[in-house]
Amino acid sequence: FFFFFFFDQDRYIYIQRYSVMTGWLCREPLKATSKLNFAQGRIARAATNEAGKEQFRKLTQYRASLIEKLSQFQHSAESTNEAFYAYVAHLLGLMEQMRGKPLPKHVKRERSEQVDEPSAKAMTEEEKGKKVKESVGWDNFDEEASQAPKANSPQKNSQASESVVFKFQDNIANNVIEKNDFEYELACMVMNFGLWHMKHASWLETFSAPELEREDVGKVIFTSLKTAAGVFSYLLDRHLQNLEYKPHTDFDERMLSCRYEQCLAEAQEGVLERARTLGHSPALIASIAYDEFKRYEKCSDDMRQMTDVAARHLHKYYAFKASFYKAYTQCFQGIERNVEEDGHKESGEALRCFKDAQQELEMSKELARKYIAQKSFMTARAIPTTPADQHRLVFEIEKMIVKDAKKLETENNLLYHKKIPAQPIPFPDPRSVIEEIDFELPSPSDEWKTVTLDFEKVPIQGQDERLDKASGDKEKVKPNPFDPVLHGKSNEVCMIQ
Repeated sequence: FFFFFFFDQDRYIYIQRYSVMTGWLCREPLKATSKLNFAQGRIARAATNEAGKEQFRKLTQYRASLIEKLSQFQHSAESTNEAFYAYVAHLLGLMEQMRGKPLPKHVKRERSEQVDEPSAKAMTEEEKGKKVKESVGWDNFDEEASQAPKANSPQKNSQASESVVFKFQDNIANNVIEKNDFEYELACMVMNFGLWHMKHASWLETFSAPELEREDVGKVIFTSLKTAAGVFSYLLDRHLQNLEYKPHTDFDERMLSCRYEQCLAEAQEGVLERARTLGHSPALIASIAYDEFKRYEKCSDDMRQMTDVAARHLHKYYAFKASFYKAYTQCFQGIERNVEEDGHKESGEALRCFKDAQQELEMSKELARKYIAQKSFMTARAIPTTPADQHRLVFEIEKMIVKDAKKLETENNLLYHKKIPAQPIPFPDPRSVIEEIDFELPSPSDEWKTVTLDFEKVPIQGQDERLDKASGDKEKVKPNPFDPVLHGKSNEVCMIQ
């Protein structure tokens, strides 16, 4: 009963402060975007009066406010959440007006129905996309809704729905992708919201003031990581159906799955460290550590299939973390067996566990060095940090292994005389003690219902050069994917536009 109580009460869970978290965590930049002014250009022609123009001005202000919040990770989660939901609700309200009827609700699909890339190698990209879309459905299904997820399908007021060019930097493809699609804008902003919570958690660990209560900070970190996991779960299970299938991009299912698993694994790292420092059962700690290994191993396997530079970098990171938590598991399997009962001790099995743990830890440090040496957009102008292979936690686990193994070897030679097994000790069943915070889009804003919009007045792109310029068609995306620096120096390094 104590175990259940401990792992289900937030006040008992916090993430301990690491010496330098940015050397331990891997963070990708937000999706940079261009500036937009909905109150000018083609879409603004739909406003028939000043009240309509005011709604487009508000949409512009909400977007600018959200970008400002996303660009700086020291903002509180509450203020960023407020800016995000305000913009998305107003955006959905406009999308609903363009559609002419309530937006359909997304139905969650089972994870087992997602495209499995290895088995889909023989499929064309079109067939893969078809399989993705066939695996999902809609509430209130009708003929029009059935066509909504398909790319380039005709829909009501399609001229207006294609009147704004949305541009975002794609981190995996390493280029700017632009689409005349409000669904693309929605998906990218939702992804940025998830990435912000990941980076906010990392920022708090590295830059939060020392006078702040560590337990309170830990709760915020814990919540942000679970929130981010919920966002990526939503994109993977519900929103991916609305986008044209594009492998090797930020919306590749493997990438979304990895982000989801990574967030949960990082949140669970805090639970694991809390259990270790409080001296909980070695068997419990080993089972949680093995769950960490399984999560990072899955991410590593997914990234191994992708050839992109960023994916290769992430693969090395996940491989390092998987190897480290495998060694962590074996270490505590050894500790579990290094307990004397009735004058007997499973010293042979314990020594085998410590031996395997030491070998695996050396492998993990080598993988860490390869990860550090890999160059990509995630390491450009990064702040100098403690390398992952020199992290405090690595030293602590290594010290435990060496100390316990040396002592036990002496005891076994003098007292127990147990033979060391030739085969590795089976791993425990993985035990997950973490769940994401469910994410839902806000309801569309009702403010759009109070104004009259004439979408027939929206011109086609290319008809009016002045309107095209006012619409931001040629606005540049200026990504700057660098983390904030210490001591309050320029925060502009985080700007996403």
